[in-house]
Amino acid sequence: MSAAGTHSGHDLDDPRERARLRALRDFGLPGGEHPAADDLVALVAVAAAAAGVPTAAIHLLAGDEQRALATVGFEMVALPRRDSMCSLVVDEPRPVVVADAREDPRFSDNPFVREGRIRFYAAFQLRTDADLSIGTLCVFDDRPHVLGAEQRSLLQALADRVVGVLELDRRVRELTGEVRELEAVRAGLRADNESLRAFAGQVSHDLRAPLSTMTLSLELLGVGISQGWEPPDLEPVLARALRGATRMRGVVENLFVHATGAPASPHPVDLGSLVEDAREDLGPALDGVDVTARALPVVVADGPLLRLVLQNLLSNAAKFAVAERGGEVTVTASRRDRSWLVEVADHGRGVPETEREHVFEAFVRVGEHAELAPGTGLGLATCRAIIEAHGGRIGLRETAGGGATVWFELPDPR
Repeated sequence: MSAAGTHSGHDLDDPRERARLRALRDFGLPGGEHPAADDLVALVAVAAAAAGVPTAAIHLLAGDEQRALATVGFEMVALPRRDSMCSLVVDEPRPVVVADAREDPRFSDNPFVREGRIRFYAAFQLRTDADLSIGTLCVFDDRPHVLGAEQRSLLQALADRVVGVLELDRRVRELTGEVRELEAVRAGLRADNESLRAFAGQVSHDLRAPLSTMTLSLELLGVGISQGWEPPDLEPVLARALRGATRMRGVVENLFVHATGAPASPHPVDLGSLVEDAREDLGPALDGVDVTARALPVVVADGPLLRLVLQNLLSNAAKFAVAERGGEVTVTASRRDRSWLVEVADHGRGVPETEREHVFEAFVRVGEHAELAPGTGLGLATCRAIIEAHGGRIGLRETAGGGATVWFELPDPR
């Protein structure tokens, strides 16, 4: 059962109707279960008890329908608005109380009134802070009733309380949304901090080799000057120091570009020359390691960034090279359909198959001897980021006879 009445219709172009629909949307109504449903049902039950009737409801007017938000004494249903009694009184300035609806010309032709299901009817408008009525708190019975002043006052207070519950629920939803936004901002800040930490570690990691080369060259230059070397003897040492400084500047510039998400700038570069540059930068780190570069081609890549990849791979291979195998590290390249496959192989301890994918994660160091190797765990993560920025792939497999081979594939459209 629901309160109903005859109504010829309503004008959806009416400013009040548009404002009502906006207000309902702001409240998250109608439709679905309302988060404050239990509180609203309790208010409806108190309203029925206060009026001394078995049935009461909170009715909302939305478009062509009247919908019940909470009821007591009957099942909630939606009605065509043309049959709604509430739609006739929702915009009245004061509550409407009818002792016997059969005697009121507004409601006497209502089907529920004609059938005798509704005789007593009272509606208290649900007014927002903007003085807009969005529906009614109504009480009704199949017998006539008269409400006293105290009952009217209590029912009006309950209607105001219904709007208060809706306002509170809206504010809770808004605050929940704001909390989610703040959480998203905080998560973004954490991610930014992690990125900054990674970038700082990456710069430190990749500057170490050229800085060592430059430092050794300058120390040697100082020794030469103190011993009275002639300028021709000093020039090669000075040139090496300058090359180290130039590469350090390139590292900083390219890492900054890479960290800000800018794409790589590929152009033809000699892979063999990049290997030699990386070997020079690594200097003493390759002592006792035999690096063999076999027939390396010209590839299409961002030269400074690719040199960082080779520097990291050679440095890692040198750390784990096995002395009894001569500390051999090989760099090879082979042509694929539209790409070059480059491999850096060592004969060290290798990496367990289950951990090979993880070695390319930032700050991750795997294997039972990982703690023995110096570093930050950023080298291979940097390599993956650079190779993927080129549109390529990188991976790790076991070297034939033992050890690890890191491979990467670079697209080559030529």
